[in-house]
Amino acid sequence: MSGSGNALAVILLGSSMLFAQPYQATTESLRTHKAPQWYEDAKFGVFLHWGPYAVPAYHEWYVEFISPKSNYGFMFGGPPFTATPGDLPPQLFLSKTRADAIEYHKKNWGADFPYDNFLPMFKAEKFDPDAWAKLFRDAGAQYVVMTAKHAAILSMLERNPGKTLSELKKALPVAYTSLTMSPHCADEVKYDVVGQVTEEYRGMRDAGGRILGRRIVDLITVNGVRVALEDGSWVLVRASSNKPEIVVVVESTRSEDDMRALFRQEVKPRLAAHPEVGAYNQEI
Repeated sequence: MSGSGNALAVILLGSSMLFAQPYQATTESLRTHKAPQWYEDAKFGVFLHWGPYAVPAYHEWYVEFISPKSNYGFMFGGPPFTATPGDLPPQLFLSKTRADAIEYHKKNWGADFPYDNFLPMFKAEKFDPDAWAKLFRDAGAQYVVMTAKHAAILSMLERNPGKTLSELKKALPVAYTSLTMSPHCADEVKYDVVGQVTEEYRGMRDAGGRILGRRIVDLITVNGVRVALEDGSWVLVRASSNKPEIVVVVESTRSEDDMRALFRQEVKPRLAAHPEVGAYNQEI
């Protein structure tokens, strides 16, 4: 950034230039990274989330607001993501979308306009790094982080020119994914409960324990725990970011019956052992 001086430290997450030592593609390895002291001491910084949702210019979670079929990986379906119920029950569609976002999408793009169509429209033609740097410096920011996470879809499309997100979705191996199930858990305890469940799974993995006869091959413990099994199936338990709930999703590579068993025989009884966990909003 020309003209920005040394007032800001700009970090591009995911860049190997940040690290003085090699890391493995495991949660445990990444957790050995220590934040630098200047980051620990900084009082104010800016995180940037910038992607195709900047085209409709409504909200970072725009696709989730208009379509329950997206839900950032915990899907009730698949693309195309439009502002219509499609084959979803009307009540589910209404409960999982934002009425103001639906109205905005219909007014500006049309109800059947798919979110995929925003991807080629995201050209960053108004990107002005000098103006950004000045704004953040004037605001007193001591660091700026541009997140790479939300560029994943664009990167995937870039590696597959000529293919739509819908086509890439159809090319994935068959898997049986549950709907998102959310038992009530008070905000003041939900993170503690998820932390306890995470430690249970860590102990289970270290002891060679199995889930429905399958080895645990990895634990991804960013915002909860995703337990990956040797056949590619997984279970996810995390705290909701905006509701007094715990979020549960399971996926099986075998069958719908096996997907249900992962929930009914593994996750549900495990959470039931924690008295802070209440009734589910829905179950499979």
